[in-house]
Amino acid sequence: MRIPALALVALLALPAACRGPLSTVYLVRHAEKAPDPGDGDPDLDAQGEARAHALADTLADVPLDALYCTDLKRTRQTLAPLAAARGLEPQPLPAKDVAALVARLKAAPAGSVSLVAGHSNTLPEILAALGADAPEVQHEDYDDLFVLVLGAERPRLMRLHYGAHHRQ
Repeated sequence: MRIPALALVALLALPAACRGPLSTVYLVRHAEKAPDPGDGDPDLDAQGEARAHALADTLADVPLDALYCTDLKRTRQTLAPLAAARGLEPQPLPAKDVAALVARLKAAPAGSVSLVAGHSNTLPEILAALGADAPEVQHEDYDDLFVLVLGAERPRLMRLHYGAHHRQ
């Protein structure tokens, strides 16, 4: 499923006070994971692999300049189909070093478009550090796709969904 064009148009209809190019950060939680093998670093399960491909399909027409993930397999695997299709290399950062990721996102050139694969506990922290109202992300939430537009007086955040609906 692709992002509805009208939703993005509504998001980008920003006040005239906005100056310069807008930067966009897409954020997802890693896809569904297999049981932990005991090292705290499980792979994606079959549902997660399908969701990773759905992410690549959903963002097929979105220009991306950078991909960021944590140093854990499940975030790298979530970005793998998209990275392969685009010829981009995800840039891994330690999962606990949210400040380093936020610094990279803030240092990106104006007008850039980035994608971050994080965790249920790091996505709200990243969004808050970028000036957005931090949403709650439940441990069972795998289909959220946050779109954060920076460069206006106040960041604009949309919460979309992709792939198979998983909520009961």
